[in-house]
Amino acid sequence: MAYTVTDQIPDLALFQWGTPDNPNPKLSAPLGDQASDDTITVTSAPLDHDGNVISTDFIMKVVNAQSYVENIFVPASGISASGLTFTGVTRGLRLEGLDYTTSDTDLIAKHGSDSVIGCNVNAVYANIVHACLQGSTVSTGGLSFALGDGTDTNVTIKHLETGGEKGFLRKNKTTSKVEYSNDGTVWTSIDAVVAGSLVVVSAGDTTPGNLEDKMTAGSGIILTKLNAGGNEELEVTADIAGAAIDEPDTYTPAYLTGGTSPTSNHLLWTGTADGSFRVTLDGTIRDVTTDFTTATSMADVASLMQTALRVLTGDLVTIAWTTRFIITSASTSSSSAITVLSATGTGTDVSGAGAFDGMDSDTGNGVVTDAVIDQPADAGKIVKLDVTGKFNEDFGTWAKESTLTAKGSMYAADGAGSPVELAVGTDGQVLIADSSEATGLKYSRTVPLSLYNEVINEQDFTNGSTGFVTVPGSEILGVTTDEAVMIGYYATAGTYHSTGAASDGALALYDVTNSRIIKIFSGTGSSVVDSYEVNGSVVYKPSSSPFDVEWRLENDSGDDNDYATVKTFIIAQ
Repeated sequence: MAYTVTDQIPDLALFQWGTPDNPNPKLSAPLGDQASDDTITVTSAPLDHDGNVISTDFIMKVVNAQSYVENIFVPASGISASGLTFTGVTRGLRLEGLDYTTSDTDLIAKHGSDSVIGCNVNAVYANIVHACLQGSTVSTGGLSFALGDGTDTNVTIKHLETGGEKGFLRKNKTTSKVEYSNDGTVWTSIDAVVAGSLVVVSAGDTTPGNLEDKMTAGSGIILTKLNAGGNEELEVTADIAGAAIDEPDTYTPAYLTGGTSPTSNHLLWTGTADGSFRVTLDGTIRDVTTDFTTATSMADVASLMQTALRVLTGDLVTIAWTTRFIITSASTSSSSAITVLSATGTGTDVSGAGAFDGMDSDTGNGVVTDAVIDQPADAGKIVKLDVTGKFNEDFGTWAKESTLTAKGSMYAADGAGSPVELAVGTDGQVLIADSSEATGLKYSRTVPLSLYNEVINEQDFTNGSTGFVTVPGSEILGVTTDEAVMIGYYATAGTYHSTGAASDGALALYDVTNSRIIKIFSGTGSSVVDSYEVNGSVVYKPSSSPFDVEWRLENDSGDDNDYATVKTFIIAQ
């Protein structure tokens, strides 16, 4: 027959029903063999140790004439005030199970009025308690669980393992705190505050802890605990200025490349047990001594020296062998530096400065490559202004302010992605386009398609002279053979013959380069003109350019008073 298993330990009364004064409690009326026969009357009431009628549930036994013992559940609600009548009882309880409220009709029997009764203590109690402690479906039925012997001692809950018992939870009598242990030996307090604050980083974290202990402040980050001992908070502050850089932070290391004539046969090194050289690395002089007797290759030779040098520097400086030796600083800062090698004055010199070619890295052979800014290595970093309130010029690839020092200098692109300094021209020159220049620009006096009225030539011809005053072609660069130039001029305070020729007393403007007369200025016939003034302009198209322009004044043999003051302008092109 099926029965219902209890889900908690019952609060059943245990008591001694028979006493010396009333040794034989019995039924006072017969009891039938049906489940409905659920009223029992007895000769003496069940009493507790104070003599009061039992007021809680209990299990009683009834023994009939055939000595059969039937277990019966008596509910507290069915106990009469006198304790002599029980109603609503459950007949025929199973002794081996955890049920004490369900009747099993197969276990119900008839009992006479003289049947002996008593409080039954049987396996039901033990089974119920056992099931509860083993974590089955039975609970204690209470809201607390008490351990201890009533004295101030440590109370420990243990786990029985293959190797024996190991405690995992205990109350420490000294600290009055609850502690836990993962191994039964080391105990950690888990008081109310700690227990509510333990955190793990992930499911794989083996060590729970306080939040402030599980967080680590990185560069530029500050962790501050607020309201210590109260409602604590953890403040995270980012120090942007502290994390930013005001100058490039990373450099390619400086390195020394040895010459092309090192001792390249390792067998010529193995006879040296005290090889030495001196190098200044990152600002510090290092005297390196190496035993090469164990070398089996040139790579070994380099490795042995590298090991010896690292012992001195404490960093990862490298010495490599290709077909020559290369020593590279381990520093990636602006202080990365290296020098050529020299002798130490002790041991066998292998720098190359002595009779042994060795590393061939001495003065005149070794080549130093200085550290340079490694811009890609600083990618993603925050940049701040320097102490002058400016960006450091070494950031980026733009033009540097410090390289422009000459008055009037400017930057111009060179077509290759790098700015080039363009020096200022001379007084009166202007900036024009010129594709033949590296920057595509140049300074010149000629202003294509624009007005220009700078005096570029002035000459006095004195009495009796034959004068040639040249305006250099460099002054009118930019004129091409398919362009015309307007030349302005005037000649004053002059007396000259008017022969009408480019010589023998005439004043002429002459293209020397192309051997062409641009314009002749003269009087009437062959008469002498006093104080004749010439002024105006002429449009002239040269047959080639640039061209030199001359003013020519020829005096004739009959007059020695020819002279003129001439000025020339390039007006427009």
